[in-house]
Amino acid sequence: MSQAPKPIKGQKKVLFFQSMDGTETDGNKLRLAFQTEHTLSRERELIEEMTKDGMIKEAGEMNTSLDITAFVASGDATFELLRDAFEENSLLQCWEVDVTEESEAGKYDAVYMQGMLESFEESNGADGFVELSTTFQVNLTPQRGQVTLTPDQFSAVQYAFQDFGELAGGGEEQPAG
Repeated sequence: MSQAPKPIKGQKKVLFFQSMDGTETDGNKLRLAFQTEHTLSRERELIEEMTKDGMIKEAGEMNTSLDITAFVASGDATFELLRDAFEENSLLQCWEVDVTEESEAGKYDAVYMQGMLESFEESNGADGFVELSTTFQVNLTPQRGQVTLTPDQFSAVQYAFQDFGELAGGGEEQPAG
């Protein structure tokens, strides 16, 4: 018996970024901290031409962009990567990973994209946190697939269960007694 569909929570879709030549695998350095919202937009221009036989329509190429907002964290390597990439006009890689459910193969659904930042805005209100707003313009067509999240990468999304005293002991078992 199949299960009824369930809505996906927005907080379960998280973004990871990397430079085009990056080899970093630590999710804490790939995931933008304190993400509040992102919108992945896809659109096509519709070409319309009137002929003597009537209107014909043709779809143009897909245009994809990713609007992102996050609170800025001091020392966040991914924020620094985004800022530097914008200032240097550099290409980036981006993964939108849905951590709702792990597949039997230990992977998570994801969308992979390459592109550049079109804008980069830091808002500094008197009554809140510094907020980043940026738009990532995607080259070509985003690719759907699955990614493996290592324990480091998954811990960037969700901390793991710790037994009494494990965190203070550096994760090592404490002697009984």
